[in-house]
Amino acid sequence: MTAKQLTEHLRASLPPAAAGLQIEPVRRQAAQSSVGMTDFSSLFFGLSMFLLGSSLLLTALLFRFAVERRSEQIGLLKALGFRRSRLRLMYLLEGLVLSAAGACLGIVPAVLYTRLLLWALSGVWSQAVAGASLVFDFHAATLLKGAAAGLAVSLFSMMLSLRHRLALPAAVLLGMPAEIAPPQSPKPRLLWTAVLLGILGLVLSGWGLRTDLQKATAVFFVSGSLLLVSLLLFLRYSLSASGILVFKRPVSGLIWAAWRNACRRPGRSMAAAAMTAAGVFLIAAVSLNQKSPPKDVRNRRSGTGGFVLTAESALPILQNLPEAAARLAPETAWDALGLEGAAAFRVREGEPASCLNLNRAVQPRLLGVDPASLRNRRAFVFREVLPGTASSLEDAWHLLEADWGPDIVPAVGDIGTVYWALGRKVGDTLVQTDEQGRPFTLKIVGMLESSVLQGSLILPEKAFLERFPSTAGYQVFLLDAPPQKAEALSAALSRTFRRWGLEVVPTGQRLAVFQAVENTYLSIFLVLGGLGLLLGTVGMGWVLWLNILERRGELAMMQAVGFRKQVLVSMLVQEHLLVLSAGVLGGLLSAVPAVLPALAGRIEPVPFGLLLTALTAVVLSGWLWIRLAAATALSGPILNALRSE
Repeated sequence: MTAKQLTEHLRASLPPAAAGLQIEPVRRQAAQSSVGMTDFSSLFFGLSMFLLGSSLLLTALLFRFAVERRSEQIGLLKALGFRRSRLRLMYLLEGLVLSAAGACLGIVPAVLYTRLLLWALSGVWSQAVAGASLVFDFHAATLLKGAAAGLAVSLFSMMLSLRHRLALPAAVLLGMPAEIAPPQSPKPRLLWTAVLLGILGLVLSGWGLRTDLQKATAVFFVSGSLLLVSLLLFLRYSLSASGILVFKRPVSGLIWAAWRNACRRPGRSMAAAAMTAAGVFLIAAVSLNQKSPPKDVRNRRSGTGGFVLTAESALPILQNLPEAAARLAPETAWDALGLEGAAAFRVREGEPASCLNLNRAVQPRLLGVDPASLRNRRAFVFREVLPGTASSLEDAWHLLEADWGPDIVPAVGDIGTVYWALGRKVGDTLVQTDEQGRPFTLKIVGMLESSVLQGSLILPEKAFLERFPSTAGYQVFLLDAPPQKAEALSAALSRTFRRWGLEVVPTGQRLAVFQAVENTYLSIFLVLGGLGLLLGTVGMGWVLWLNILERRGELAMMQAVGFRKQVLVSMLVQEHLLVLSAGVLGGLLSAVPAVLPALAGRIEPVPFGLLLTALTAVVLSGWLWIRLAAATALSGPILNALRSE
């Protein structure tokens, strides 16, 4: 046999994989991982959506106010023969000049706003990006596109504001004072549209409770948005001159006057309520989805699985932790320290598939466990399993013991691992390679709720050893122990297994680390939603001030006939507090579908205190702006107003 033949024979008989040598396509894997990185441009746009919505509503209100103040001018131009299209073009060009100036001026605050967000993501919100370093970079084309988009949307809102005013006859415009709107009858189609949208929102909400996770989040927010629109349309119908909710026998003269004044400008009142409702919707949906560790870590249905401590060693431990501890330190009273038992996991190292990793995990870390150790404890709760495979989501660990076919290994992971880190769902498969270089298929048969096992896929120990027979011992443990003895037990285990590099952490603390990432994103939503809501309350105060300017003659006449200024201020405040309250109530009711997943079967306490604090701040802020606007608008002399009246 020649040397060349011998070389070829050895290569065929002794593949590198047999010696544990594997050649990985590092470049291709890195490219696959980068696909799952967070798209921050979409993230920022989504987070700022309610802020943008409030800004556009305020733009439409202010432009409509400017047009209404010039009703007689529009009527005169129409009487002189100007066509409606020419008038529309003239006023839109006027608005275009102002909007273009605003878009140019808004570029600088936009850059500062982006830098502020990046600074927060690198500092107080760094958990949202797993401590990654973010670099600010922008291009002139991006700024121009953003300015053009803002300009286009502003023009669209102006066009909607012009449509109704230009449709009125010239005689009506010439004979109608700017502050008095023509009487309107309630439109039945508004009521029927509101009812149909409300029913559709409720139906979608009920369907969302039964659909898979991939669709549930979008379904709940769509149903909440439909309910929000439905409630706003119902408010618009009720604000009509003879709406069904107009009080027939008021108990308070001021409340009666306040309600009737709110009905005078139903479009403005509804827009102000919409700005408030949109912000309240986001705040309620976000605050009630905030996560916190369970009060009772021994609750088997919680994210701790009922285990008090989690331990991980740098080197494998050949026995389960209680047996190894009794062998290494027989003099230690382990029973007195509360070591009741443990679930042991073998480890095949891989990429961490958790929310702490911004990249998409291609080869996730694998854990091998005896399913009986978790099934007998009824540990953790499954969020979703393959249809028809389990009678109860609370006990589906037997799926790891089922035969799924040749070279198919069942796997279970929690929602953070499967859905977010891997971008998969129940029933999907992943192709992995064993230590001999042979491919095999992982089939995701179940998905847990958020848990301390985040970052790894859980395999049955028997199948794990068939693919990775050289894996000796266990490296991850979940420990049963009384919570009051956890600290002493942790110290004893760390001391006994110091040569193995054992790290012991309370499960509540480990779970809080994973939850902090989600809570950080929710905090960003909460802050930006609060900014949108602040803009809405400021806009309400501004609209109130403009309304009072229109009604200065009327208010001056009321002062002249004996109404005290304090009474008029109280009437104006009550009028706009009714609108503010309608917005808050509408936002709360429409947010119910969006928080149903967070409230259904929740173990940890619901943060109602956070929601109550946010709503209190909203109401106080709105009341403050309304009070300041009313007091300021009534502070000047009334003589000129009386002359115009």
